[in-house]
Amino acid sequence: MRILRHMSSLLPGVRLVGLDYNPDTIAWAKNQPEFNGIELHRNDLRPPLPLPDGEIDAIYNLSVFTHLSDALHHAYIRDLQRCLAPGGILISTFQGDWYKSKLSPAELQLYEQGKIVVRDQVMEGKRGYAAFHPPAFVRRLLENWEILEHIESPDVAGLFQDVWVARKPA
Repeated sequence: MRILRHMSSLLPGVRLVGLDYNPDTIAWAKNQPEFNGIELHRNDLRPPLPLPDGEIDAIYNLSVFTHLSDALHHAYIRDLQRCLAPGGILISTFQGDWYKSKLSPAELQLYEQGKIVVRDQVMEGKRGYAAFHPPAFVRRLLENWEILEHIESPDVAGLFQDVWVARKPA
């Protein structure tokens, strides 16, 4: 929602839809004037998203995959592909190499093998549930997409997450 709130002024006339699984976030956004004209919907932690098949031109998610299990990574990638129109663009962030220094030796060994590292001591989807994504894992996750760009750890909202831009095949 941090970025979406600015999009209606940047993209006048474009249909914008915001999704979050936290009902408090949706309730808060519905009471903020900068979200006027933006459709807001609550989704479940697990797919499917409340979006039509093949009608969305672009989807971005900021720090979403960073709080999901390996299984939900794959389920969401399939669902995002379902929602996007042919040739649609996906922009997603992942905790990549910038976060390697935060991993334990055992976690780092998995990461260096190209495997996702998940810290799951709290409920999935919560801030303390953390996933770390080696580039090899993300490339496999996006194997049915055309990867357009991989930007390593830019300072996007202070997150230093890798940005991956991919296109759904036409």
